[in-house]
Amino acid sequence: VILDGVSGVMHAGRMTALMGPSGSGKTTLLDVIAGRKTSGAIDGEVLFAGQKLARGALRNLTGYVEQFDTLIGELSVKQMLMYTAELKLPPTTSRAAKEERVQRVITKLGLAGCADTTIGNVLQRGISGGQAKRVNIALALITQPRVLFLDEPTSGLDSHMANEVVQSLHALLAEGRTIVCTIHSPTSKAF
Repeated sequence: VILDGVSGVMHAGRMTALMGPSGSGKTTLLDVIAGRKTSGAIDGEVLFAGQKLARGALRNLTGYVEQFDTLIGELSVKQMLMYTAELKLPPTTSRAAKEERVQRVITKLGLAGCADTTIGNVLQRGISGGQAKRVNIALALITQPRVLFLDEPTSGLDSHMANEVVQSLHALLAEGRTIVCTIHSPTSKAF
């Protein structure tokens, strides 16, 4: 048994942080809530606005940001976001509407200064670690999810970059979005 007797409510316009030491079940709980856990026995229910939803319906209303970057290092920030928009938005969405959505997300997450910068990788210098985390968040925001799940959004970042990421997340709350994240050791400012 990893988790037992767990209950909670995540309110719109609020960020909920699942905190605890390594191995305490933070990511497991996040994955169960997000409808991503498929192995093991799961008892209980997860409700969305008081309703039980099918797994497919939940995916359309939520975004999930993995702990580790899933970016293509050869693309610029804007190209990466357009690539995601092309894959995730309905085919009936016009190119202009996709570009407008990408630009809105870039502005919202403070990525305008690096929009045309190559993401980079271990062999090629690119954007900073904090910018990469914000690009990963931007990828999840392309579909305008009502709930955003993030697994350890500050891990691997220094305190300054971690605070930048948390400030970006805090700005998203004003739109009424619900944010649920796991966090291992937040700085006092991030907390």
